[in-house]
Amino acid sequence: EFAILTYPGFRYDVEGSLEIVGNAKNIYGYVNGKKTTMKSKKLGVNDLGQNVYNDGAVHVAYEFASCEAQKLTDVSFTDVYAPTEGQHPVYTAPTMGDGYSLVTDDAISGGAEYGFVNGISWSTAGGSELLNAESVFEKGKSYKVSFLIRTDDIYRFADWYELNASADAGYVEINPLDDPTLAFVTIDFGPCEGGVLNAIDISGVAAPVKGQTPDYDFLYGSGFGLGGETGYIQWTNVADGTVLSETDVFEYGNTYELSVILKADKVGGFTFAPHNTLTAKINGENAYSISDFDGNSEEEWVKVTLRFECEAAVLKEVAVTTKTPLEGDYPQVVSPVGALPVMVWDYTFIDTETGVELEGAFEGGKAYQLSVTLTPQQGYRFDPNGISAMINGEVAYVFDCQEQQVCFTYSLLADSLPYAFITFNAGEGGQGTMDEIQVKIGTYYTLPTCDFTGPDGKYFVGWSLDGMREGLITEPEILITDASLSLTAIWESEEEHVHIYGDKFEFDQLSHFKLCISPNCPQAGSWETKSEESMHQFGNNTNCDSICTECGYERLVNEAGQPLHFYEHPCSTVCPNCGKTREGAPHTPSAPATCTEAQKCTACNVELAPATGHKPGAAATCTDPQKCTSCDAELAPALGHKPGEEATCTAAQKCTVCDAELAPALGHKPGAGPTCTEAQKCTVCDAELKPANGHSAGVEWITDENGHYKLCACGEKADEGVHKNENDDRECDVCGYAMKGTGLGTGAIVAIVIAVVAVLGGGGFCVYWFVIKKKKTSV
Repeated sequence: EFAILTYPGFRYDVEGSLEIVGNAKNIYGYVNGKKTTMKSKKLGVNDLGQNVYNDGAVHVAYEFASCEAQKLTDVSFTDVYAPTEGQHPVYTAPTMGDGYSLVTDDAISGGAEYGFVNGISWSTAGGSELLNAESVFEKGKSYKVSFLIRTDDIYRFADWYELNASADAGYVEINPLDDPTLAFVTIDFGPCEGGVLNAIDISGVAAPVKGQTPDYDFLYGSGFGLGGETGYIQWTNVADGTVLSETDVFEYGNTYELSVILKADKVGGFTFAPHNTLTAKINGENAYSISDFDGNSEEEWVKVTLRFECEAAVLKEVAVTTKTPLEGDYPQVVSPVGALPVMVWDYTFIDTETGVELEGAFEGGKAYQLSVTLTPQQGYRFDPNGISAMINGEVAYVFDCQEQQVCFTYSLLADSLPYAFITFNAGEGGQGTMDEIQVKIGTYYTLPTCDFTGPDGKYFVGWSLDGMREGLITEPEILITDASLSLTAIWESEEEHVHIYGDKFEFDQLSHFKLCISPNCPQAGSWETKSEESMHQFGNNTNCDSICTECGYERLVNEAGQPLHFYEHPCSTVCPNCGKTREGAPHTPSAPATCTEAQKCTACNVELAPATGHKPGAAATCTDPQKCTSCDAELAPALGHKPGEEATCTAAQKCTVCDAELAPALGHKPGAGPTCTEAQKCTVCDAELKPANGHSAGVEWITDENGHYKLCACGEKADEGVHKNENDDRECDVCGYAMKGTGLGTGAIVAIVIAVVAVLGGGGFCVYWFVIKKKKTSV
């Protein structure tokens, strides 16, 4: 907020204002080119009962857009401890950098529902098993820790592709959430206290971007690292096989292959799994290939590669310049700064929101809105999430931004031209008066007709700036540059006339000369006014000399009537002898450019369009190579299958990458046929193919006083059991064996026992009395 006071002799036009707010009357002005309300306070009421406002001061309140939050692109964690055999998970927060902190709010992290304690969650590497404070780390198992972090008030996390994370142990992954103040972090650790590494991760690799140099500083997971200091990371241009140096820069449109040679930490007890079962990721992407390194041991060395398409460089700032609008000027060309071609631009008069035509002129003191649309040059793209724009060094308003287009606007106030005063003097012997006139400085003024009366016998020659004939103005109009100007009429008779010659030559094909430039010269156009006439001088140092060294006249043919300049081809535009340019014939294009061949002119062989370069299709698979989508050229061979476990009796051998069947299931190999007690089994996997037959009892009962049974053909007893006499007839109800004694049969006793058990087993406490009557028998 501020106030603006007028200089003495000036006032604000508050009487013409239409808007009254409370005890103030509004007028309008511009701050940074933006139309703004300015208030003139009420001073009181005059003798006529009219409100009186302060026309010498206005009060201004101007609002700026809120300050943007700072973007966090890098986070790091220290005091991260890898799992140790026999220890319990630790639920204390790692030490963090500036601008963010751990989230311990259960409502956000999920609390105990997802195993979070104090904002920390431990689980097995795959996340299938949540750990708690009583869990114990086991040797050879892999674990990970997860947590949420939140930015401080003035920060926001960058998008996922810009956000990098690191820790002093483990492999870190970070994912910003829809809320830009939150991000989810996981840190994976290799097998506890050593073991076989089935998966390896490399992160923090800066992908190729136009104009940037190769990256060699990566983050590695637990249990392995870079094989050595130099030569173990290599960037290669896939198109021509060129190996990049540290100072080379990536070129947009090219494909680059990153090769990293890794070594397992055998001292720590780590080894790599066989390469056909090993998985590897770089920046979260599956590796292009996994292979041996120069014949070294698989369990200790591995070579991992990944291919990248060179990305466009991100433009976070755009700027244009243009001439400040000036009264009477026409809209000026807008010039971009940097790798930015202008697509569209236009001026709009703010008060009426009407466009300013290119042939229209600016009005002094009026505000105009300049709108600009830019597109990036090839190999560049805009950052839709954080672009800023400038016009003439001032911050502009971005109202639309996409990767290939940005639109922004800014208000400019047209400067007014000051006035100049021109007076007229009748000159020596002249009589009469002419009115003083006002014209704008910086404009052209057409000299007026002389209204003065000249001396007898003399005529008006022209206007002079210094009152002398030597200062005679020879052009019909003059540029006004001074605030005051006095023009004097010059008079002369024919006898007094003196020819005046300027610096400009007139010429014909043979010679050049000067003519009198004095207005109203009585001999105008006559040969008598010629001066300094001479033949043209072309130098004659080369066959192409065509410009007269004295007057600048240009000839088209030499003395023999032959062309002066030589051009190699019909489409050549520059003479190789002297550099003379001309409008040449258009080039004759060859066939359109292909992936490997440029388009050229068939006449002069100049390149008209570069080779487009291959456009890689889908990455190579086990059976299909990677090919160019334009010309079908093979860019990378098929990878070949990576066999999984050997085929078994019931399971086929499959590729671990694409799941294709490499060898069918072998089928069972039956062993000896089933017996009464033994099933038939597969001799390879011991699976049961046919169940045991069971005993086949004979017909005859074999009895004694203890029971009865039948014999199986294999010699084993079958249907063996004790005698039963439920009908009290002294014979076994099953085999007919004559039994001794009288009384309850076995069946009767068993039935009573079962009944009692059934009653008591029902959970009740009733006691049932059974009265058993013995059957009378006679001896």
